[in-house]
Amino acid sequence: MRCLALADALRNRGARCDFACGPDGAALITRFSNAGYPVRSLTAGWADGADVVVFDSYRIDAVTEVQARAAGCTVAVIDDLADRPHDCDLLVDPGYGRAPGDYAGRVPPGAILLTGPTYALLRPAFAALADADADGRRDRSGPVRRVFISFGLSDPGGVALRAYDALRSRLRALTVDLALAGDADSLPGLRQRAAQDPNLQLHVNATRVEALMAAADLAIGGGGGATWERAALRLPSLAVIVAENQREIITRMAANHCLLALSLDRPDFATALRAAYDQLLDAGLRRALAESAADLCDGRGADRVAQALLARWAQSTRRAGA
Repeated sequence: MRCLALADALRNRGARCDFACGPDGAALITRFSNAGYPVRSLTAGWADGADVVVFDSYRIDAVTEVQARAAGCTVAVIDDLADRPHDCDLLVDPGYGRAPGDYAGRVPPGAILLTGPTYALLRPAFAALADADADGRRDRSGPVRRVFISFGLSDPGGVALRAYDALRSRLRALTVDLALAGDADSLPGLRQRAAQDPNLQLHVNATRVEALMAAADLAIGGGGGATWERAALRLPSLAVIVAENQREIITRMAANHCLLALSLDRPDFATALRAAYDQLLDAGLRRALAESAADLCDGRGADRVAQALLARWAQSTRRAGA
């Protein structure tokens, strides 16, 4: 999703963007974008003709990146772990509290480092909704009438169903918008729940959830990229850590009162989830979380990264011409 957001921003600046990925990635590009981006298979020569290559994979490091640089490509990397070396011209890490010093010795001298949530890669709709909210500054301390629940494209351990069931008694009088993928383990059980509860609205394979987020009074979801979507919309949130690579950032954000956090691997997950939800009902806490979130991310990160990346490519091209 973050690569699609960057591709849209680059295309708006006149670049042609192709994707190189496996079949699962190709299916997601088709599902979530109507831009018609070409998809290349990961076979020999997949980067032929590219001026810029953007890598976004935990399985890729300097060993692969150096090959693209050797072919004359400007290389950009999207990372959020700061745990391995990169051979790149530009690196983006939108993690909360991340600083260029975290990549000391891990990138070549002169590499551009874009760190922190101001560079979170979100679709333009989030910036537009953030602007609209800034004009009116929606009161986040009012009564809770609508809840947004989504764990993105993943559903580890059927977490969406587990979360809904744990909170079911508390959500009965509210409208619940629950977004999930069509292949989520939770979907059959949630369809049964929705048949019994007209207030539970399921949004399967939804491609535009920003309006649902904007309408919500609070959110419960995974601790991945959607963290920045919720922050851009000043949505008071409970972030569930569903993967180990999320733990450091989400824990740090919770310690600084940007959101509430809970780990999926807690043996008392359901009880802890109810307790955290009850905390979010406090009007003063929701107001404070909304204001903290507003300072993190304005939704324009993809534009900033696209501008910096194309400027770096132009600089490299001038050097090569000289």
